Amino acid sequence: MEDVESSSKPSSLTTLSAHGTRDLQEVVMEIRDEFETASSYGKEVASLLEVGKLPYQRRTTLLRVILSRILYLVSSHPPTRPSVQISSKTMKIAKAYSGEPGNHFDMRSKNLSATLEKLYAWEKKLYKEVKDEERLRITYEKQCKRLKTLDEHGAESSKIDATQASIRKLLTKINVTIRAVDAISSKIHRLRMKSCSLKSQN
Repeated sequence: MEDVESSSKPSSLTTLSAHGTRDLQEVVMEIRDEFETASSYGKEVASLLEVGKLPYQRRTTLLRVILSRILYLVSSHPPTRPSVQISSKTMKIAKAYSGEPGNHFDMRSKNLSATLEKLYAWEKKLYKEVKDEERLRITYEKQCKRLKTLDEHGAESSKIDATQASIRKLLTKINVTIRAVDAISSKIHRLRMKSCSLKSQN
């Protein structure tokens, strides 16, 4: 998973530009570009389109999954917020393929989209925990080196005790983080199994 820290700042969607007749694949690619810009989560969002890699996944179903996510973004954010601005052309395409809520909207695609959304939310949490563990481990190694230096140079016992206490706290935090990573990984595995089941039904 790539570094997503630089993506914390919201960005506006680009305007979908299109001229003439376009095939379905072209529409998918343009919607994908806008979706990636809106979410700003790099490969995490690209993973959302992973459903299209399955040989039995029809392109029309894939498109409904992507577009239902776009409609969700719009409905879950006030229109005055500049961080989520969908162009009118994009909205027309989304509504045309996904359908208005309450009409002929494909509920299986909607459920798949919701499951994928949960999956990537947990993947972001996993990424954060892994980064936290790396940061704690670096600090832990520095403190261990410091303790060794203090011991070799016969430093005051108070400094040695303080460093040892710091190391113990870091070890506790590292262990907590490792357990969190294990728990989140299990959750992600269950969600992946669920998403695979939903994909096979579409």
